[in-house]
Amino acid sequence: MSLSRCLIIILSVAALVTPARAQWGHPVQTVHDGGYAYILYSSGNIVREDSWGRRVLIDDGTGSRMIAAGGGRCYVLKNNGNIWMYEYRRWRQIDNGTGTDSIWTDWNTVYCRKSSGQVWRCVDPYRMQWQLTNGGWRDAARATNFE
Repeated sequence: MSLSRCLIIILSVAALVTPARAQWGHPVQTVHDGGYAYILYSSGNIVREDSWGRRVLIDDGTGSRMIAAGGGRCYVLKNNGNIWMYEYRRWRQIDNGTGTDSIWTDWNTVYCRKSSGQVWRCVDPYRMQWQLTNGGWRDAARATNFE
């Protein structure tokens, strides 16, 4: 077998077994929660990496802008301002995006800052209920439904 044929075979096999990281772009943000790391790539894709280094694509990159993780969940802020939660291998929308600028977590609570400067905390992601805070999570006002 010729050298060029061997090289073609080796490169073909390497292309098949190597994850398609090039299509993801470069890492933009990495957050950690428990045994997982969540990585947001410049393409908008989100990958979950376990402690063994195995990577699984959990979001295909449709407008992902920022991620946060806590309490066994991954949160993503989309370009349109929506906030989504990844839990039990499925995504759920928890905010409809009215002026959301950034997100972060405090273990199992997700917070968002609106373009007005107000800080809200999610009190029930399954019902899209949020509370306005007055500088800290202990100062929460009555719950507001963002649906």
